[in-house]
Amino acid sequence: MNEIDVLSSEELENDEEEEEPTLEITEKTVENISLNNSISDDLLHSIVERETWESKLSFTLTLVGYAVGFGNVWRFPYLLQENGGVVFLIPYTVSVIFLGVPIFYMELAIGQRLRKGPLGSWHEISPYLGGMGITTAIMCFVVLLYYNTLIAWVISYFFDSFRANLGYSDCTYGVTAASGGCDIKSQNTECQLCNTSGASQYYWYKRVLDISTGIDDPGNFSWWIMMCITLTWIMVYGIIVKGIKIAGKVIYFTSLFPYVVFTIFLIRGLILENMSNGYTVLFTPRWEKLFQPTVWKTAASQILFSLGIGYGCLIAFASYLKPNNDCHTDAILVTAINCGSSFLATIVMFPYLGHYGTKVFEQCKIDRQVNLRNAFGFTEADDVIFSDAGPVNYYMHDGSNYSVSLPLGFNAEKFPSCTLRDSIESSASGTGFVFIVFAQAIATLPASQVWALLFFFMLLTLGIDSAFGVIEGCIAAIVDLQYKLKKWIISTIVCGISLFFSLMFSWGWGQYILVFMDDFAANWPLLLVAIFECFGIGWVYGLQRFARDATLMTGKRPGLYWLICWKYISPLLVFIIFIFTLVEISESGIGYRVWNDEKATLVTIPYPPYAIALGFLLTIFIIMWIPLVAILRYYGIHLIKDEAPIDFPEEELKKERNYNESEDPTDSVTKLVYWGNLGTSKTNPDVVSGGGVSGTPSSTHSTTQPNTHKEYDYLAQLS
Repeated sequence: MNEIDVLSSEELENDEEEEEPTLEITEKTVENISLNNSISDDLLHSIVERETWESKLSFTLTLVGYAVGFGNVWRFPYLLQENGGVVFLIPYTVSVIFLGVPIFYMELAIGQRLRKGPLGSWHEISPYLGGMGITTAIMCFVVLLYYNTLIAWVISYFFDSFRANLGYSDCTYGVTAASGGCDIKSQNTECQLCNTSGASQYYWYKRVLDISTGIDDPGNFSWWIMMCITLTWIMVYGIIVKGIKIAGKVIYFTSLFPYVVFTIFLIRGLILENMSNGYTVLFTPRWEKLFQPTVWKTAASQILFSLGIGYGCLIAFASYLKPNNDCHTDAILVTAINCGSSFLATIVMFPYLGHYGTKVFEQCKIDRQVNLRNAFGFTEADDVIFSDAGPVNYYMHDGSNYSVSLPLGFNAEKFPSCTLRDSIESSASGTGFVFIVFAQAIATLPASQVWALLFFFMLLTLGIDSAFGVIEGCIAAIVDLQYKLKKWIISTIVCGISLFFSLMFSWGWGQYILVFMDDFAANWPLLLVAIFECFGIGWVYGLQRFARDATLMTGKRPGLYWLICWKYISPLLVFIIFIFTLVEISESGIGYRVWNDEKATLVTIPYPPYAIALGFLLTIFIIMWIPLVAILRYYGIHLIKDEAPIDFPEEELKKERNYNESEDPTDSVTKLVYWGNLGTSKTNPDVVSGGGVSGTPSSTHSTTQPNTHKEYDYLAQLS
């Protein structure tokens, strides 16, 4: 054995008395190790123990904060009312059971077992899958750019809540160019635009975003949005640079505070006038939606994106756990909280939409009557009532019904039908649901500034939680590349570069760029990563081997439900979503919504050809690392360096769990599920792990096939 001055004899004796299965090795210990040429710096770095969570509660709340974000508040309620009301819960629940929970559990188990970030974990599972870690890191970086821009917009509305009059409450306050008021008769062009589009919609698009005419028009630069974006990155950096333990303490507040606000808003909403109309629309089932394939595709996509699956963040979080943590329970608990939060947000929002939508409905009927009277030459003295919806006809005072012959050139679009459902469901999707519809609903409340402050501060905490999770996934992948940089330096570099690129959202095209990046840089690559994840575990790493790892870690043997989902059902569902997405694009093309001043609303137009080309190039750049790393590895070119594993206390866990290999399921059904692994099971783990495929040492400690490589002998000596 080579001479290494590692520990004193007294320290070694103390280590033997410790009950912990693994030795705690710190950076200070590493600095005291005098090396010779027989042990590499990379190996030494890899055996340093990872930072751990301060407590199990910190980890759980961090997962909740990561999973529960903007999508739960403004996307799920919109999807629910758009896709059949409560009927949407049927495909949504099916997607949770067979897609969301299995992959969520799988990612947590990967991180806890291998104790590395996404790049290191997939490289250890198989060097040919290491490209998945690079892909997820790039995805996280891109998502960070526009996700923190969403937070910046929330900050803008939060500061606006301190004003004496909310900018989106009335056109008089929303249009700065209106000096003498902004009533319905105003000749001011901006006032007319605001009165036509509505105060909240005008304020969002024309005041906050100062939106341009399209993605090929940068528009004006907004110093205010730039400052909000900068403030967002300062807050995120301040949390991430302090490390996982300090961040866990911040999460105690940011994860729990939204539920306090939800409760306050729910109580207030239940006493609003006409609040029941919102629930009537929400809980009236439209069963025909259940037979539309797009509804099922939407439900599956929502749970996949809502839980944050495929970004590598869950693997990064779980890598800081102890090996005997029950990640099985964590997966079920956090998924349940995420889904419950989505439904809670819906229950909270719809009383306000019912209250506001009823006002819109009543005003719509008045405007329709006045406009139709004027169009057909009736005066107020004429006892005529026009229909509120459907074909234009009118009723005389004696109750007789007269159909109207529409004059030549009559524009029916100027006289829209008025129904309560349409008035409540006229909410915009995505950001518009919050910044337009719900903001306008808040503006109608007494002491609206207080409610606005509460609501947008709640959104701010939700956004910061999720942003912390995404950036942790990005940084963990860089740490796995072994650049020998301290984590705070990596955090500084990542946040600095991200802030620089985020400034492009400060121009008038910011909303369009955000949608463009979400369409091309997040959706498609995420689906492909999810498919490869299931393939990597079910067919490469080995399902039997993975089930054995999960049993040792959690003390619970995965049943057929988990095994079948991991290997067959979950990847099949993701693949179906991917195919449906391709079909939709082939049928309807790729378009986006732009603001139109003439119509005072959004209209859908196709992307310019060059934008589509850039979008697909961006998609290819993100996903190309998966095949590229594998191909180069095959020809002996290693983009990702092989590294030693972090020790997994297999024997200690066997004793703790009273695990007996002879009790592994041997029934024919289980064997059928296990069938077909490209790698082998626990009897020969070197085939698919750590670099074993290329002749380098295995990354997994195994009792069935001892490791004989001399560098790895030091692990035994230090532990």
